Order: sequence, then structure tokens, then C-alpha cells
Amino acid sequence: MCKLFKTFVGATVLMMLLTVTAFAESRFVTASVLNIRSQPSTDCSVVGQVARGTELELLDITNADWAKVQYGSYQGYVARQYLAVGRVLDVDLGSRSGKRPETTFGQSVVDYAKQFIGTPYVYGGSSPSGFDCSGFVKYVYSNFGVNLTRTSYSQVNEGTYVARENLQPGDLVFFASSGSVHHVGIYVSDGNFIHAPKPGKTVRIETLNSGYYNNHYYTARRVR
Repeated sequence: MCKLFKTFVGATVLMMLLTVTAFAESRFVTASVLNIRSQPSTDCSVVGQVARGTELELLDITNADWAKVQYGSYQGYVARQYLAVGRVLDVDLGSRSGKRPETTFGQSVVDYAKQFIGTPYVYGGSSPSGFDCSGFVKYVYSNFGVNLTRTSYSQVNEGTYVARENLQPGDLVFFASSGSVHHVGIYVSDGNFIHAPKPGKTVRIETLNSGYYNNHYYTARRVR
């Protein structure tokens, strides 16, 4: 009887392991910015955000509309329509060859910055335990041997000016009120940027093209 029970338990554990293995695979984000939610509903809170091309670990297929995924240290639910089996490549529409553009320094900066999505805002913070806006920018760029100054109103004087219509991944974008710079982030692509917003928030990707950040956009700088 005990032997049969052990055999049954062993078979059950094996089936569980096979089930986990079946879902321990990657999916890639196709949306410009995809919300990861606490439960499979758009009414539930957002626990994180990921950008186009980000690799997620698929944990479970919840239903026809939602999948459970893991990204970094947190888990949540995403809309299945924005997941693909293979990585979606950005295509240079101006090129007849359709080849993927070469990876740039700026894109490497963005890819590195994305791993800190979900890190809490901490005033004066400049480490993965917590960032403020300029501390986040300085920390990310230090990984690439670029030593930026500490504050947004000094960082705005570094590098070279970039017009808004010419923004590229990795460019620093600045925001101001009454001509006084008070915030900085890193441009991602498609009108989005990554930043450490304010107390109570976490590092995230947001749009430049509407709302507060559109109205308070000030300038951009390219540093190398």
C-alpha cells in the first residue's frame, strides 16, 4: 500500500514538474508599453510596466484574454494579445532591405534602464534600492562609463541639444515649470520615456505625448 502511495505521489510530482516546465517559456511584448496587473482584469492595479520587445517568462495561460507572467522579481497578468512567441523586431521603414537597424549605444542604455522598472522613488536615491529622477539617470549612465552630474538642473547642461522630433533611445529628456528644470528621464522610443517619477511611485515608462509631461516638456540632451 505504501509503495503504491509513493508511486502515486511520485507520478503526481512528475506531472506537476512537467506542467511547470510546459509553461516555463518566454514570450515577447509587442505593445509599446504593456501593463502588468495584479489580477487578470483592466480594473486591477498595475504592478509594473514593460516596453516593446521585453522578454517575459510565461507562467500560466489564465484564459483567452490573459496570461500570468514573471518579470524580474514580480509576477502579474498581461493581455495575451500583446505577447508573441518570437521577439518583434523594429524595422527601418526607410530601408528596402527590411533589416533590423544596428544596436546603438542609446538602445543599450535603455535596455539596461528597463531592468529597474518597479524600483521605488526615494528622494536623494541613486542606487537600485531607490532612485530619484536624476539619481536614476546618473546611475544608469555610470554603467556605460559616462559620469553625469547629480541634479536635473545641472544635467540639462551636459551633452548636446536634441530637437524633440529627433529624439533617439537613450537621450535625456527634461521637464520644467516657469523655465526652471525639475525633472529628467531617458527617452525609450515611440514617444515614451523611462524615469523615476515622484514619491509614492516607482520607475516606469510613460508617454511624452500627452498630459503633464507633454505640457512640461522642456528640452533634450544627447550624452555619450
